[in-house]
Amino acid sequence: MYEVYKWERDQLDQTYWAGKGKHEKKLEILHDLIDDRIVYKRTLSPCGYYYTSTKAYMPSSQKGGKNWRLEQLRRAKNAYYRLFNDGDYNQLFGNALKELPPLMGYRSLCPRNIDRVIDLKIKRAWNEQFVNL
Repeated sequence: MYEVYKWERDQLDQTYWAGKGKHEKKLEILHDLIDDRIVYKRTLSPCGYYYTSTKAYMPSSQKGGKNWRLEQLRRAKNAYYRLFNDGDYNQLFGNALKELPPLMGYRSLCPRNIDRVIDLKIKRAWNEQFVNL
């Protein structure tokens, strides 16, 4: 079993996972906006009695679309949840960390760096939805 060290616990206490992220209020507003704008497409079974699948997508989420950054935040939030809840690694974090300057010389997937990626996604989505109109 993996042993969690004190410094790791201290880092986790200051994350979005603990509800203490840097842009927590903006994230709440953007989360509500995502819920309002997301569209669910359901596929009906051949017999027509039940749905076989449901796919969620964000309208105008292609590059340069009005919800592109909001969709990136939605995907990052899902990856964040999967990482902290299930331990699933998503390449999204590694790719996004390349855009940020190293923290103390490292680009590791420590909680602080993961939250820096979420900070970046929040700032970009916020600017797209509320600042750069």
